[in-house]
Amino acid sequence: MELSLTHSFRQALVSDLEKYLATESASALARLGPENDIRQILQQIPLIAAGSAHRDETALGCSQKIVQLLYRSETALAREVYVFLLERLCSISVKVAKEVTAWLVYAEDERKFNVPVTTALVQARLINAAELDVQLAKFVTREYRPSVVDFAARLVAECLMEVPPVASREQLANSLGALGEATRLGKGTEM
Repeated sequence: MELSLTHSFRQALVSDLEKYLATESASALARLGPENDIRQILQQIPLIAAGSAHRDETALGCSQKIVQLLYRSETALAREVYVFLLERLCSISVKVAKEVTAWLVYAEDERKFNVPVTTALVQARLINAAELDVQLAKFVTREYRPSVVDFAARLVAECLMEVPPVASREQLANSLGALGEATRLGKGTEM
């Protein structure tokens, strides 16, 4: 009974969070006042997960939903909020942190080919840049699929051009090498 009640309450909070994000005009989490509904929900969801008798399952279920919303988010505020929430949920459970990282880094899933989201995850250190680099280079050189090559090129450019840079050239050396090889083979994209 407790698990289904927690699940229902958590789902309602996540739905409310989506609704508030859709109507919020602030561009960053830091611009939201302490009494803002979004801030209140950001405090409640991790508390519910941490206080659950089934902490790992609750945090994992919530994290899966947050990852889905993160990859569908269209504003910088939504990305920031979902990344913040994901950080909090991963800090509650080692199991959740491992599962989330494994999917974000190792799954070759085109739904992940979202440069602003991946950049935000690297910046928040939810994704290790060097670990992502190794996997991304493998994805690129496996088939030189245009969608993968394009994503890698845009991600590397974004990470290196941020001020300050989100990752260093050294952390992205494998991807840079794979992209150079794609270009040499005539498999590069316009980006």
